[in-house]
Amino acid sequence: MDDPKFYLLLQSKIQEQLDEVVQRAQKLARDFDIAKEGSSEKSPFRNVLAVAIETGSIEVLKNFIRYQMGRQGSSPIWKEKRSGKVFAQALIDQIDGLGDILAKITADVTDAHGGEKERISKAIHLTLSRLFLGYLAREHTALVAESLLKNSNRSSAGR
Repeated sequence: MDDPKFYLLLQSKIQEQLDEVVQRAQKLARDFDIAKEGSSEKSPFRNVLAVAIETGSIEVLKNFIRYQMGRQGSSPIWKEKRSGKVFAQALIDQIDGLGDILAKITADVTDAHGGEKERISKAIHLTLSRLFLGYLAREHTALVAESLLKNSNRSSAGR
């Protein structure tokens, strides 16, 4: 994976899938109305994103997400339940669900590079998970700002 041509190909293939990653993050945010839960301007996803950046393991990341659900004082979003599923588990499912994108990218780059499929696949999955969490954090910030603006406009109109 130290080959510059391979790295450029990998980055290119990941870039091709970013719209899908962003759309999935936005859908999860809407499905759980994450701006409402916790209603804080600070994103509850920053710590999870930090762990994703620090670790080289999807399992460590998923463990940390489960920990957030059980941790006292954590954002209420982690325990929010919709359609029979808790947000923390829905997020883990989304990370696991990146497999279809992962498979496309892995197939493209391992065909070009050969070998090391498992190692390459794990690295791509972690990269996609980091991107997903980053976009989810951005979406949370945007939705909170929109919500604050709507509430501000309502209170201004009521004066």
